[in-house]
Amino acid sequence: MGLIKLKIGRLLLALVSMFLLQFPVMVLAAPSSAIYFPEVSNSSAHNILETDTSTTITISFKNTAGADINDVASTIQYLTIAAANLRPDRTSINPVAQWEIFHGATLRTSGTVTAEKSSGIYSPYSTTTTVDLYVWSLGQPSSTLANYTDPSQFNNDLKILRPGEVLNFTVTFKCLGVGDTVIWFFLKASEDEFPSNSYPTSIDQISDKCNLYYSSLPGGAIKFWLPLHNSYDPYDEDLGTGHSFRQHSWSREPTTHAFAKANKHIHQKLSESSGEFFTFHICGVKFLDNNRNGIWEIGIDQPVNGVKLWLLAKTQDGRLVPADGPDSPYYGSIAVIEEHGNPVLSGEGGEAISGLYCFNLKVTKSGSYEFYIWLDESTLPANYKVYPAIEDESLIINSTLIGPIMLETGENEVSYGNNFANYPPPVGGKIIMQENRFLKSELGYMLIVVIGSIGIICIIIMRKNRGKTI
Repeated sequence: MGLIKLKIGRLLLALVSMFLLQFPVMVLAAPSSAIYFPEVSNSSAHNILETDTSTTITISFKNTAGADINDVASTIQYLTIAAANLRPDRTSINPVAQWEIFHGATLRTSGTVTAEKSSGIYSPYSTTTTVDLYVWSLGQPSSTLANYTDPSQFNNDLKILRPGEVLNFTVTFKCLGVGDTVIWFFLKASEDEFPSNSYPTSIDQISDKCNLYYSSLPGGAIKFWLPLHNSYDPYDEDLGTGHSFRQHSWSREPTTHAFAKANKHIHQKLSESSGEFFTFHICGVKFLDNNRNGIWEIGIDQPVNGVKLWLLAKTQDGRLVPADGPDSPYYGSIAVIEEHGNPVLSGEGGEAISGLYCFNLKVTKSGSYEFYIWLDESTLPANYKVYPAIEDESLIINSTLIGPIMLETGENEVSYGNNFANYPPPVGGKIIMQENRFLKSELGYMLIVVIGSIGIICIIIMRKNRGKTI
């Protein structure tokens, strides 16, 4: 039986290949981009700062085009990096940044660039509240070359990003106040517009030169200047949101999430420099799990404000009580910073980043501490059910309680990712996605091939019958 299935499968695949060979295959080069933090190889990362201290971070921008290094049509020019600082009252960014372009492990060229800073809308966060926006423009390929249109023009000093190359971008943050902020990095999109019948053939036709490439369109021979499709402009007044672009096009795509981006979540606590106390920082997010995967994903899931959360400690007889209250075993040893309080509201009553909650503590006695976080379901929107959505599942006690969270003075003073999720329709507990075993079976694969073959045959028959009358 197994041999028969194998032969049938091979026959069907051969039929599909035969039909596909009747049609020309067009390979069209175009750049794309991925953004990540090299220390974690991820597009999301955390930093911990104390007030009045600074830290330097590096973010990587990679041209992910699967083309030859010399392919001009897959090369990004007029490199432009942007950042949105959601809480500039808590964290500042030094506008002077360092940049380096690597070909493999080899440093090809480097320099410094100063950002233009403005106050504006970052649509994925809010279309009404302004944030600090930074734009770093590396400009034209070199002082003597306005555009790169032929591989013969290349030299190592060019400020362009060829296929596979990586731009490392280094900036400095400074902590201004206690609490958290999120800083988004993205490749800035051009704000120019061109109708489909008049795309620019000269770089001089473009006034807002941001992340462009020089290529022909599918099926065409004329070369145009085109925008990087997953670059992003954070707000267009006529769209009411931000935009990326359709690939090989100047057509804008309204979006708040479909673009290349990365976020740095900065956790900030009081400085311990005086030596008079230690500081603890405990935080998380309350969110609506839109894609039901049990993971907090900024830009995909919807944060929920106004939900009450308590920081608790356990008494000798096993009761959970407010950690800073008179019944707490830590009473007199810890104090919650007044502006944050205990309990707190997710989103700090609308005064902080949506959905976020933080407990910030002064600790006057050294040692180990055990905490719990309890979510008060009575403060949830009607009919919502909640579940913890955290990486360390051993901390999940029940649907509204996370702990024990173990902190130690001078050693482990920060705990983040203590998140609570919910999803509609209201169902308690975590979702376990069931595998479709049929689709993963051998016969399932064969069925998919058969359906594809039938579809291709139908298309061919339809094309042959065009123009015929019965």
